[in-house]
Parts: sequence; C-alpha cells; structure tokens
Amino acid sequence: MEQLNHQGIDGYNSIYLKNLFISHHHFWITPEEYEEQQPLKNSSGNLYISFDGRIDNRDEIIDLIDSNNKELIEYSDASLLLQLYERYGENCFEKLIGPYSIVIYDKTKKRVIGARDPLGERGFYYYIDDNLFIAASEETPILEHPSISKTINETTVSHFFAMEVPHDGSTFFKGVSELLPGHTIIIKSDRFYLKNFWEFKSEQIRYKSDSDYSEHYRELLEKSVISRMRCTTPVSIMLSGGMDSSSIVPFAVKHNPHNKKVRAISWTFNKLKECDEREYIDKTAEMYDFKKIQFSADALWPLKNKNQYFLNPNLPGENAYRELKQKVYSLCSQNGSRLIFNGWYSDRYYAGYDFWLLDLIKDLKINRLTSDLIWLIKENGLSDIRKNQPFRNVFGFLKFLKSKRNLLDSYSWLSDFAKSQVYDSVLAEDQYDHFPNPKRAKNMLSTIGFFGQSSEHFHLSKHSIELECPYRDLRLVQFMLNIPSYQLFNKGTKKYIAKNAMNNLLPSEIINKNSPTLLTPLFNLGMHKEEIKYIENKLNSNDEWKRYVNANDVHTFLDTQVEPGRKELVVWQCISFISWLENIQNN
Repeated sequence: MEQLNHQGIDGYNSIYLKNLFISHHHFWITPEEYEEQQPLKNSSGNLYISFDGRIDNRDEIIDLIDSNNKELIEYSDASLLLQLYERYGENCFEKLIGPYSIVIYDKTKKRVIGARDPLGERGFYYYIDDNLFIAASEETPILEHPSISKTINETTVSHFFAMEVPHDGSTFFKGVSELLPGHTIIIKSDRFYLKNFWEFKSEQIRYKSDSDYSEHYRELLEKSVISRMRCTTPVSIMLSGGMDSSSIVPFAVKHNPHNKKVRAISWTFNKLKECDEREYIDKTAEMYDFKKIQFSADALWPLKNKNQYFLNPNLPGENAYRELKQKVYSLCSQNGSRLIFNGWYSDRYYAGYDFWLLDLIKDLKINRLTSDLIWLIKENGLSDIRKNQPFRNVFGFLKFLKSKRNLLDSYSWLSDFAKSQVYDSVLAEDQYDHFPNPKRAKNMLSTIGFFGQSSEHFHLSKHSIELECPYRDLRLVQFMLNIPSYQLFNKGTKKYIAKNAMNNLLPSEIINKNSPTLLTPLFNLGMHKEEIKYIENKLNSNDEWKRYVNANDVHTFLDTQVEPGRKELVVWQCISFISWLENIQNN
C-alpha cells in the first residue's frame, strides 16, 4: 500500500478479514463521494467493495436499483455499485458506463470478483497462483511481495518496440498480468477464471443525411462532457487550437456546475511560430467565457529537464512531451482544479478513411461516388491514382493493383527476435474483420492509444488531478466504430463529421483548418540538436535494446529530422527503455 500512496491524497482505509485484505486510497472528486471511507460494506456485512472510478450513467443505474428511492441520488458511485451488485450479481458490470476498476468480496458466495471497464480507463493488475491473489491499480506494488519475481517479460518488451500491445494481458513483468478491458476475474476457493463481459457491437449505422450523423455525434459528445463535469472543484481544459479540445469548450462552459469559470490551460510559442496556436485559442475565447491560462513552451523540448522523465516504474512507455503535460497538470492543480479535460483519443476515430469510396459504393451513393472520384483523380493525377489507398480498395480486384504483403514488413526496424515475439499479435489483426471498417476498429480498440490512458494516472496522481477524455466514452466509441467512412473524410476535409457537428459552435478558423499544428519542430529541437550528446551516451550505455531493434536503423532515425512517425519514434522508445531498465535494476 505504501507504493500506492501517490494515488490518494485524501487518506486510505483497509479491511482485514482472516485471509483477505482489501484497501483503498481516497481521492475525492465527485460531491457524492466526499469524505467517503472505502472499502465499503453492505448492511448485512456480506459484501465488501473497493472501487476506483466513476459512473457516468448514474440515472440509469439508480432506475435499475430502485426508481422510487429518491435518496439514491445522494449515494456515491461505490454505494450505488454495491447495491447494483446485490441485485444483478456479476452481470452488473455490463450495465455501467464510465471508467472503473473494482474488487468485490462476496462472503456469501465465497468468492472475490475483479472487474475493469470496457475502455480500460483504470488500471487493474494482478498476480495469482494456487495460494495467493494480489490485485492493484499499478504493477510495481504487486512486486513488493517476496513471492513475486521482477523478471522482465521479453514478449511485452518486443511489443513495446513494435508500438503495439499484447493481446493476452501480459505486462513488463513475467509474474504480473493485466486484466483486459471489459473483463472480470472471479476467484473461488479452488479455482479462478476470466470472463469477457463486454464486446463492442459490429453493426452498421446508416442515416439519411450527413446532418443526421453530425447531430448524433454532437449529442453524444455533449452527453459525454456533461457526465464528466461532476466535480467538487472548478474544471480545467487542456486547450489547443485544434478541433478535438476546442469542441469540449462549448459544452463545458454551458454545463459548468461551479460559480468559478472553466479554466483553459494552453502552451504557446514565441520562437517556434509553426507550433503556436494562440490565434485559434483566442478566437474560441472570444466566443466563450473562460479563464485563459497560458505558458511559453519554446524551451520545453524533450529531455530539457531530464529529471521529469522516466519516473514511472511500471513501464518504459513515456511521452516525449512530458514537460508540456507536467506544466499543464501543475497549473491545473495550482488554480484549484482536481479535474482536467483534454481531446485525447479523438484522432483514433479517423483511421480507415481509406474505405471512404468503398462505403459509398456499398451504400449506393453513386452521384457522390462519381463526384468524389473526379476530385480524387484531379488531386492525384492519372499516373499516381493507382497508389492511392482509397482507390486501391475499390479497384483492388484488378491484377495490376494487387500486391503481396508480409504483415511484418511494417515493423522493419525490429530485430528478428522481436518479430518472432509479436508474430501472433500481428496475425490476430483478423479479429477486427467483422467490423464495417477493420482498420478503424483496430486503431480504436487495440493499439497503445487504447490502452495508454490508465498508465497516465501515475503522472496525474503526482499533481492530485484526474484526467477526463470525453472522446473515450463507451457510447461515442460504439457510434464511431460503425458509421461509414465517408463521414470521416470528404474531398480533402478531414474529421468531416466533427466539423459538421461543431459548425456555428466553434470559430470558422478552426472549422476550416484542415491540417493539425504539429510539435515536430519542438521534438526535433530536443532529439536532433540540444540533447543529441545525451541521447548518444544513453544509447551507448546499455546494449539490451539491441536485442529488440536493429541498431543501424536507430542511428539512421536519429539523423532524420522529419515528422516523428512510428519508425522515427523508435529512438525515443530506446531511451525510455534504457532509463526504465536502469531504474528497475537499481531498485
């Protein structure tokens, strides 16, 4: 428990029952849970619960428990969940919307149940053998037990360098497993088993007009923001000048439950002008009344303050722009907020626009298809049109467009050993084939972008704040999985559905902006200029990374100052891994 002290600044409680120990670190966000002392137990003393999370569909849950009991409105989320379990047993989890990790001890049925939300918003890690079960919100606290080895899991490390995640819940430590999103683990006296209680539905959503899609999108986004506004402190937004974070502003300001204004925290650039988005932020501020908090980020390139990086002992994954995030988190806390919104994950919605023309054919939208094909040919030219992926998806039956592809070719920087470790995961891509758009489904449900949210809690907890990502909402994710690709992209307009949805709610400058403002110049400043000696020394200090990555490729990427795609980020992956490994070995 000492290893988790950073998780709750409001104290912690524990319950010891013969051979069972349950505890909970308190971090009070919602008014209903203020001064609540978990773990909780029911009136008969037969059920105990430790709950980390938030219920976003409280009204629905209250109706399921007892629609006539008006007192339930005042109950905390954990208290509601305890009553929901009493009524529905382990089937209760499929009724919840929101982020959560849960442990329940059912004394009557002599079992322990753990559950994790379908989007993996909260961490749930565990160790189990014939005699012992340990679960925690992070990995390393589990390693404190003397029975558990700190041996590094080479398969997970290989996936890390491939920038993918294992499909089986493996962590970076062989003795510790991750409960997969949408799963429960049920432990009885003589056995345990895992159960998948949630699967995203594959069902095509088709409306008559573009406005129907955008209206539904706007309704879901607004509902997502509203459900995350329950907080005892003022709300902050990590605001850039792009569509994603800007779209949160109208709903957060409109539904702000506090007397104090919503805070909008942004970084600005005076020297790296190509990274600066002040003009868009200022335009949004002209439309909505919020408190602007800005700081200069010109000198906050990756590794500028090296002591802020690689602090998470649970995994080597680290964000190259950690200093920007840490500054935002710090300002959020200093300005009295315990909760901050950002637009993270929205970009995952828009992969797979390659199926845009194909979906027009499937839906028999011939006039639009003809118009879009003419536009596409004009944009690419007749000589290059066959290289265009949307075009290839439509006319792939033609022999001259067919090409054989090795699935591992896209991981060219990996060593042969690492490729052998990720081979099964690469083959498992076909598990998304039943979705209308497999590429989009994989991007939304399988990549690091899907699983990375829970790991950020380590850094957030250092500042005693909670991060809210409205785009990571079960209802919105389900919707975006199944709409046609021509709602993602339309004749060069990216994020087409979002722009239609936010028309008249955001400045026209943001709606008409079709290219993101990248932080590539800041990345290159740290990786290829200011910190180059440090990076080279770090790479030479340990050879373990060469087991997973081709060393020649790494040095080639180090010399390449381009937009950091997956290949170019391998250098950063190597530095993160080496630093993490040093911390593990030293401790």
